[in-house]
Amino acid sequence: MEKEFDESMRDALLVRHSFLDLRDNYRRIVDPPLQSTNSKGLSVEKQIVLDGPVSCGKSIALAMLVHWARDEGWLVLYIPEGRSWTHGGLFYKNPQTGLWDTPVQAAQILQDFLKYNESSLMKLPCQKLYTGKG
Repeated sequence: MEKEFDESMRDALLVRHSFLDLRDNYRRIVDPPLQSTNSKGLSVEKQIVLDGPVSCGKSIALAMLVHWARDEGWLVLYIPEGRSWTHGGLFYKNPQTGLWDTPVQAAQILQDFLKYNESSLMKLPCQKLYTGKG
């Protein structure tokens, strides 16, 4: 967005009705929480997928949604460039699960999340579950 602001020489965004619909839809989906239980007692995850042709405004809509959620007091893990998680870096196959982990990329994202959300994270009630040696 900063590049767009520099090129247009304006720090402003056009808020389209479609974004307001997206925001309202997101609010309905996440309140109640992202996981709910259906009539059979199974946990159901709710998801929103932004889809559209190249340059239709998905990234701007997502950035605006993140800004709105943060203004609402939500903790948001925003990953604008997910490619860095899958290209380059270290990949490690977990012998217990058989799944691939990306510890270097995950550590960077978590450090950034802490850096930008430390004051909010400090307010959350926490309980120590494990004390390792050392």
